[in-house]
Amino acid sequence: MLTEARLAEARGERKVAVEGYQRAFEMGRRIHSQDVEFESIVSWSKFAELSRGPEVALRVVQNALPGARQSGRMDLVFNLRLVRARAYADSGRDDLAESEVEATRLEAESLGYLNQLTYALSGLTALAIGREEWSKGANYAKQACDLAERLGNNPALGHTLALLSSLEIRQASKGGSVQLLYDAVEHGRRSVDVLARVPPSDSLVYAHAYLAEAYVGLHKPSEALDHYRQALENAENLGLVVLRQRIAMELEEKVRGAQSPGTDDSSPPARE
Repeated sequence: MLTEARLAEARGERKVAVEGYQRAFEMGRRIHSQDVEFESIVSWSKFAELSRGPEVALRVVQNALPGARQSGRMDLVFNLRLVRARAYADSGRDDLAESEVEATRLEAESLGYLNQLTYALSGLTALAIGREEWSKGANYAKQACDLAERLGNNPALGHTLALLSSLEIRQASKGGSVQLLYDAVEHGRRSVDVLARVPPSDSLVYAHAYLAEAYVGLHKPSEALDHYRQALENAENLGLVVLRQRIAMELEEKVRGAQSPGTDDSSPPARE
């Protein structure tokens, strides 16, 4: 059952995967198989946060963490804690999210769990964006991208590139140079290219949403609408109801209200 859930995830059948992980978790408990139970709960908790909201994910993680630690499955402990940090952030508890990610980063680094370290650095990038700490966020993103490329971790690389695109969009909106929007498009496009090598995920949804937002800022309404529609379509196909609603709420008006400029805006300005 766990294998079937993984295959469904690899095919991009997120709804089927979620149901499969939940059934595998329940089966693992019935037959007292901790490996099946813990492997299932990590994926289930991640999808629960994306499709059913952070509070559901927090309850799932809280129930699973003690057993994962007792079994010595530190890889699963780190993954569960990163899911919890994301759930904290999505529910507005940024201080708790930052504490969780920073603790995970330090522990993963000390124990040599490099993939989990990569995701922790990506998490710190996202939190720095929320605090408008642009330099700090860009530094975390660079570390995460370098490490992800060295490890061949395309999901982490694509996710972090999307975050970097978001950072540049936010910085541009706070008075930064228009060049930042062109940089955001460059990183967003690279994110989409990298994520095309792996099964569809929420990271791909975000990458398209950020590209839509960058193109709105560059007065390119057709490109903005194309990526906006792609973000919604991917979210719907993956069963990410909460994420789809969030993107529609934040971008619908911006994208529909975008106006084409009267001049050709196809080339970035010269760098100073």
